[in-house]
Amino acid sequence: MRIILPPDIADMYFGEDWYESKIAYEKELYGDEASLYEGLVVTHPENKSMNILDRRGFDVSAANVEYVFYVVIKPNTNLVDLKTITNNLGYFPATVGPTKKDMTKYSDIDLQSVLNKFSYAVIRYEAKYDTPTNIFGLKFVYHATNKLFMPSIEKNGLVCKAKSKMASHPERIYLSFDKDGAVKFANHIVNSVRLRKWHRSGNLETPPSDVQDLYSTAVILQIHVSSLPHTFKVYNDPNYSKGCYTLNTIPWRAITVIDEFKVNK
Repeated sequence: MRIILPPDIADMYFGEDWYESKIAYEKELYGDEASLYEGLVVTHPENKSMNILDRRGFDVSAANVEYVFYVVIKPNTNLVDLKTITNNLGYFPATVGPTKKDMTKYSDIDLQSVLNKFSYAVIRYEAKYDTPTNIFGLKFVYHATNKLFMPSIEKNGLVCKAKSKMASHPERIYLSFDKDGAVKFANHIVNSVRLRKWHRSGNLETPPSDVQDLYSTAVILQIHVSSLPHTFKVYNDPNYSKGCYTLNTIPWRAITVIDEFKVNK
């Protein structure tokens, strides 16, 4: 069983009041199953998680992949309880659709849209916490972004965002172990420019040409590992063996811009 603590969560366990209140809450919520929790933020094995959800009356099924399972949603499904239980089990809703083979990145809006059209929906749940790894033996890691975001990055550093991914992962920053990996990521269909109409004030309008130009320009950032704080934590990306991700902010002082180019459309 994996027990993996994000660094910002780990600090919380030094507070006895927080620990005691969390244990009391979990005992109230889970009853006899509270022994699973032991005060840690973890991703529990999918079989135990599915058993708990099944006993709570949810329609769950296996995905034949570790730390992944599906839940069928109907109009009367208690979504508040489902969100609370899956979150405490260490899972998040990654994708949603009418079938397991026809899914898109999860959002509450997309869930409701599928429910309205089909009167049921399927949510794929994936593990929140992956295996930690160490990059401090490396000189550099790399990240691809859009030129549109550079003013914010120069001011605040790289801050976790949940956009531009097929699955609705918790906020994280993806890093590549080499420049080529970052370039490929920049040109990936999920991250390439999509000049669809934007929503502004409830209206649909096309982005201005200068914004389109900035958004269609990829920037490759080189991260100097030696400039990262010693508390900086990274995790293996189960979907990409040549990279990793972090939940921490990367300060601007650790970043160098090394390339800029138009992404493939």
